[in-house]
Amino acid sequence: LYINHTNEFFSEYVDIQRSSRFLLTKFSGSTGDAIVSKDKIYLFVDSRYWEQAELETDKKLVEVIKIGNGYTFWKAVCEILPKNSKILFYQDKTSFALYENFVKSGFKPILTNKDYVAEYNKIKQLNLKPEFSQIPLKITGKTEEQKIKKLQNKLKENEILIVSSLEDVSYLLNKKSDIFEYSSVNFGKIIIEKNNYKFYTDEKEFENALRKVKAEKFYIDKNTLSIKYKKYLKKYEQAKILSTLRSVKYKTEIEHMKKCFERTDMVVKSAYEKLQKSDLKENEMFDFVNEKFIKFGAEKNSFKTILASGKNSSIVHFSHPTERKIIKGDFVLLDCGGFYEGGYATDITRTFVKGQPNNEQKKIYTLVLKAFLKAYNADLSKYKTCFEIDKIARDFLNKNAPEGFNFGHGLGHSVGRCVHDGLPTVSPSDLAKMKIKKNMVFTIEPGLYKPDWGGVRLENTIHVVEEKGKLKLKSFSKAPFQKNLIDFSILNKTEKKYLEEWELV
Repeated sequence: LYINHTNEFFSEYVDIQRSSRFLLTKFSGSTGDAIVSKDKIYLFVDSRYWEQAELETDKKLVEVIKIGNGYTFWKAVCEILPKNSKILFYQDKTSFALYENFVKSGFKPILTNKDYVAEYNKIKQLNLKPEFSQIPLKITGKTEEQKIKKLQNKLKENEILIVSSLEDVSYLLNKKSDIFEYSSVNFGKIIIEKNNYKFYTDEKEFENALRKVKAEKFYIDKNTLSIKYKKYLKKYEQAKILSTLRSVKYKTEIEHMKKCFERTDMVVKSAYEKLQKSDLKENEMFDFVNEKFIKFGAEKNSFKTILASGKNSSIVHFSHPTERKIIKGDFVLLDCGGFYEGGYATDITRTFVKGQPNNEQKKIYTLVLKAFLKAYNADLSKYKTCFEIDKIARDFLNKNAPEGFNFGHGLGHSVGRCVHDGLPTVSPSDLAKMKIKKNMVFTIEPGLYKPDWGGVRLENTIHVVEEKGKLKLKSFSKAPFQKNLIDFSILNKTEKKYLEEWELV
């Protein structure tokens, strides 16, 4: 039995109490799925969650499979399960991509219309009401009709495009909502034909429309459309026109995001000042940060705030702040962001120390800072893809990190209508090999972590600008770095000059 963390809309962030994977394993991370065999539960997690998964699960029941560093999910599954294994899937939460990849890997998927874990835990299906608000044109840059016409121009008379990604739907319709936690998107799907289109919020109406529509070919997003609709599609393929839909922002979107990050910077600076002046527990600091987001204009958080102190800072996505008191000499890793009036997300990470750092803390912090600066100031006439930007920081940290410290996650991700906004991705994967273009928006967030010691991550969301005919990375945020954590003796003159761009506290 395959158990997803996601919901019927294939959302990244779901109510944890509605996550079948959480209810089964008690692992609370935002990604990672499970397979249940007759005598064991296998939980597959990437490097961001290795430590967290071990801490949250019962080792007698759950075996944590650590993927990453070339060891992929598919390699792991093929090693664990015998070939031709029959695997049961709840069809509503199974995408075309997932289903097809299991078939290609030699397994035999069996679809069911029952969500066994949800039924056992008496979790009822969501009953959502379509309550959306319109984002003004001064932010979106293009109207709904203009955006959809651009897609229609790529279709032939007998072709249909199905838009199922909530982010794509919200982006095209210039709408937002407060329906889902850590999300500003509305739910629903769009059926686009050459000369018309229709938005559906009712699943039965959408299914009836598919049943009646006649087309020679359907273009779909295989990652966000349920396999249960396969029977209605005569011929289909992945809609490549959707993969880069939101990757390049309009000028109006960029200008709006600048204002959003100005307010996010105020939160981060307030958190630093509070940390130095007060004696708080982790959960109190967590609450303080979230309250400041609302005070400074955010409508809600763009993801669950990560507030980790001391040894907890080695857990990349530490999501359960404790009553641990933050003491002098503690690292405090703060990864946070908000949604503002335009429905766009912000994302930033700073690692501070309360009081005075020791020499080892200064060394690790400065190494991460150097990795950030090297990537941020990369010559884009030479390094033309996000894959190459990732490699600059990764190679530096792999060469210089002391034994026991690792950088296991990607260097960054796109930001926009959600905090992980599709492409581009900044990582060692093939997806990162797309060419960097003006007005792309993504993060740069190197880190070093060591279990039982702690960790450092520094993250800025940047946008690609053109100056004097050359592309350059420019940060939205000017949030401060902590001066007494920087070992200036291991910075070169250029790096010291780069630091002038940011406030030091």
